[in-house]
Amino acid sequence: VNRGTGMHRQPYPEAVRRDLASDDPKSILAVRVTDSDGRVHPDTADLISDQIFGTNGDTLTMTSQLAACSYGKFNVTNEYPAGVSQLFSAPGVIDVQMNVPLSGTDRFDIGNAARYALEELLGFQLPGPFHNVMFIYESCYTDCGWAAYAYINHWMSCYVDGSHRFVGVQMHEIGHNLNLAHSGGLDGIDEYSDHSCHMGDASPFGNNQGAMCYNPAKSFQLARGGNGWYSENAHDSLVWNPRDGTQWSGTIIGIADYNDNPNARPVVVKIESDGPDDLFVGFNRAAGINRDVVDARDKVTVVEAGNDGLGFAQSYTKAVLSQGEYYHVANWRGSGIELIIHVNQINLEANPGYADVIMWAQVEQTNSPSLTPTHHPTSNPTREGVCGNDMCEFGENAFNCARDCSRNEIVTTFDFNRKSNGNMFMIKALCDLEITSLSINTSLQGVSGLVKVFTREGSYSGFDRSGDGWKIIFSSVVNQLGRGRPTNLGTLLTRVSISSGSRQSFYVLAEDELVYKTGSQEFDTFTSDSCIEIYEGSGIRGEFGSKISPRVWSGIIQYDVKNIITLETTYAYDSGSNGNFFTVKALSDIEIISFCINSMTYGDGAVKVYSRDGFYSGYEHSNVGWELIYDNVSTQLGGRGQPTVLDMVDMLRLSRGEYQSFYVWAERKLVYKRGSIEGTPFVSDESLIIYEGIAVNDPKDSWKTFRRYSPRVWSGSIIYKAAS
Repeated sequence: VNRGTGMHRQPYPEAVRRDLASDDPKSILAVRVTDSDGRVHPDTADLISDQIFGTNGDTLTMTSQLAACSYGKFNVTNEYPAGVSQLFSAPGVIDVQMNVPLSGTDRFDIGNAARYALEELLGFQLPGPFHNVMFIYESCYTDCGWAAYAYINHWMSCYVDGSHRFVGVQMHEIGHNLNLAHSGGLDGIDEYSDHSCHMGDASPFGNNQGAMCYNPAKSFQLARGGNGWYSENAHDSLVWNPRDGTQWSGTIIGIADYNDNPNARPVVVKIESDGPDDLFVGFNRAAGINRDVVDARDKVTVVEAGNDGLGFAQSYTKAVLSQGEYYHVANWRGSGIELIIHVNQINLEANPGYADVIMWAQVEQTNSPSLTPTHHPTSNPTREGVCGNDMCEFGENAFNCARDCSRNEIVTTFDFNRKSNGNMFMIKALCDLEITSLSINTSLQGVSGLVKVFTREGSYSGFDRSGDGWKIIFSSVVNQLGRGRPTNLGTLLTRVSISSGSRQSFYVLAEDELVYKTGSQEFDTFTSDSCIEIYEGSGIRGEFGSKISPRVWSGIIQYDVKNIITLETTYAYDSGSNGNFFTVKALSDIEIISFCINSMTYGDGAVKVYSRDGFYSGYEHSNVGWELIYDNVSTQLGGRGQPTVLDMVDMLRLSRGEYQSFYVWAERKLVYKRGSIEGTPFVSDESLIIYEGIAVNDPKDSWKTFRRYSPRVWSGSIIYKAAS
């Protein structure tokens, strides 16, 4: 663990790497160093021996965890030739005194002095019979900011201030000796921030924790990169090379269940990019040898790493997926192929627990028939027929084109535990809109079957056994994509217009059956956004047959909102922090419906939006006079470059000529652009101006002490309509 200089990345002179692929025990030596001023760490040699080797009853140590995570491929021993053992102060621990002081000496001179003192005592050059040597110092006095460091693909590591006590630190530094680089998290910036892997920051662990292994990219490297961990059987770490129209589906188990795998399920799936940077998919099962994992517990993680996954390479987490969630990569490898990863099911009750994952590749829809475009003006118009042209077209949805469709789709769920021929459900319009298409969750995959969609005004209650009063809006044979994957119906025969405040019922019927989930109470609200509420409904056997309720329809409603305008600043970015202040001016009477933000990371996170009349200048350090208009601790963040929609409860009215300021704050940070001059217009249309503002670094939303960056351009969109 080395915060600051990063010097441990440099290989030590005369770097010698031991035979890592051998199953022979690995001899590790701990060295307690006393400096020329008599400074030595207060832990006794016996205590250090117990903390590293478990010689006096410590059951969770580096020794036990390396053996566990490698499944017996990296077994540590503190038994050495007799001439070495007689020098021990405790099993596996030697005391040496070096001839330089810790204070005023840089760490490289300290390392050399400690090494030479040990070599003089032993009578031979290091590493000798040792696989790894761990030097333990009292503290750091010069060039500090680190707790421990190690040399890459080498035998030497060093520890200060008691960091040798922590399993997480030991596993991290020995990981560097094993040629492992750091593991970064979803922020894509901090190289240590993946807390699902020992190559991230070990600070979350106490000295009685650390039962955790490594992320999928590191596990792949340990299996296939020359370390000899696990095996190279296809069911341990397999490789999928996506091509257009291909898919991989199967169940993935966690590293904790590697030895409990009767069905030969993979632990890691590498998605081959035909370049050095690949994706690695794994199931982060929080149990057994991985029970102390901090991040992404019992979730599927998608990790990117270079060097083909075989050598030293920084990794970053790209996605953490719960059951039912998707991760989408547009233009995979620059080939025009979309790569989609979907977690169909996570089953923790099975033995072993597993994640059912589907991954597929498809060519982006660029020439499909277009639905009527929504009124989303842009200051930089793009080509028609591609994702990013502000039209949610046939073949696009919230998963494969969030920029165009995140405002035009609402998803119920793609979880399921029941099936029948149809679903009836009701929605309520919260604004004037038109239903343009549906996506459904079919029971069968790869077959074509007849699908019909009916609709009627108001509730379906009392009208579920007869077609009277129902209007058919879709009837066609559909190629079905199967459970957990949205099957889009395309253009409806007739768009369904619904006025704000009105209710509309739908009946979706499939001859090959739909899948869906049980509900809580028929006609209770299941999900909503700023324009639609979807209620729990019923399952229907046959066409207008018997009803089973409550049931939750599984699918997506695509819709256009009438008279809604989106004014976008930019989704380009070159900086990031927790918040942005900016001001707008209304050029006509408008009502702000919502905002889209540009989050630094993907996943759940707290987001707040404050508003006040006039300008923010002079009011940045107190929330007095500010109104909190959006507050959600678990906003679904889309990540950098992907608009994250904030569905506000109430609209904000601005009168013509009125100035209004906003403070957008995100716990997991926003990204944005540097500006030109604070307070100058950045973008406008006929009804609204958005001005350049500032950014602040305020991790706790404290409004008290933070760094101010100016000028900055808030990255996002304001969604509004003409005031009624």
